[in-house]
Amino acid sequence: MRMEARHIRAVHKSSMAVVWLSLAYFLSGLAAGPEHRAAFHISMMAAGMLGAFVVAVESSYIVSTLRAKSHPLMPAALAGLVAAPPIAAAAAPLGALAGPGPAAAAIAAALALEAVAAIVAAGLTRGSVRLSMAASAYASLAGAAYSALAAGVEPLVVAGLGFLAAYPLQMIYAVSIHAFPSTYSRRPIAPLAPAPFALATLAAALIAVEPGEWRAAALLAGLSTLAYLPAARVHEAPRIWGEVASSRRPPIVVKTHKYFLEGHVFVAIIAAFTVALALLALEGAPITPGCIAHALAIGFAGLHIMIHAPMMLPVILNIPTARRYTPLPYALLALAPPSLCIDKRLAAPLVLLAVASGALIVWPPRGQTTGGARASRPAAP
Repeated sequence: MRMEARHIRAVHKSSMAVVWLSLAYFLSGLAAGPEHRAAFHISMMAAGMLGAFVVAVESSYIVSTLRAKSHPLMPAALAGLVAAPPIAAAAAPLGALAGPGPAAAAIAAALALEAVAAIVAAGLTRGSVRLSMAASAYASLAGAAYSALAAGVEPLVVAGLGFLAAYPLQMIYAVSIHAFPSTYSRRPIAPLAPAPFALATLAAALIAVEPGEWRAAALLAGLSTLAYLPAARVHEAPRIWGEVASSRRPPIVVKTHKYFLEGHVFVAIIAAFTVALALLALEGAPITPGCIAHALAIGFAGLHIMIHAPMMLPVILNIPTARRYTPLPYALLALAPPSLCIDKRLAAPLVLLAVASGALIVWPPRGQTTGGARASRPAAP
């Protein structure tokens, strides 16, 4: 079977519906807060936002590599890419109403479908795109395995920390190890690519086997965020900034590339902050698992969502973008994790302001609701 435009539209429609739904999950989880309704908050944020949202984006990302390609397993891959987002979206209400077991089963099923499609895509692509697709398959399998094996982990915040390491972090590595270097005409450092996946997998496995060792697992997860930076060549940011600033490309492309680069600088700061928190926790400081989980979720994962959202969401949601790039969302998201570690009530306003300022980057110009300016997509394979 050959992948055609109508098949790609079907995947995008499925992803689009779940992206909107996951945003509703995010807002409801944020309103509940991590303190007063912890189980509901974790279901909405871990399963609803970091589960369903990332699965929806993964479906669109994988299908973008399959355009006009043929494979005997293409029907299975296509069906999986369409079905996985709504299956993952069911996990949040299942977690809130029936507990972590049914939610974990839904996430595991969705990720198994994503893995099949990513394996097909890896066989049909080349270079850093093939590396990215193979890594996506690994991230999906790691997330599915963790969801299936660790559904009974307590407390829930530690289980959420393990899920972060098993799937969202590794999916970020899978995308960014291709997207960042290719945006700036570079290749990833392939020999370094396995390190962040190995460290994150060890972190998830440790929590699945011995939840009481969450401090050591948090350190492994934090180290994985640092290990990903050189693999994706983020450490070359100062040199890249000079290249972008002196570029003769159109001004909007330069602005887009600067925005993309600025976000990864904030990511490096949060990665170092997370490792510092984990080291303090291991030394006996009163650092909670929730503090570190939110550093990874709001800081590391949230920053990557904000980096890619102005480029990816207009395509997935079929909306125009004003491309009013500003580093303000990055600064607000980077401030949220340390604020939460001090007082949980301080983080939510910062996150809401970050989302609002991020939305203003994309918000269509007055009188324009469809079509129009599209984002330059650094992440595009």
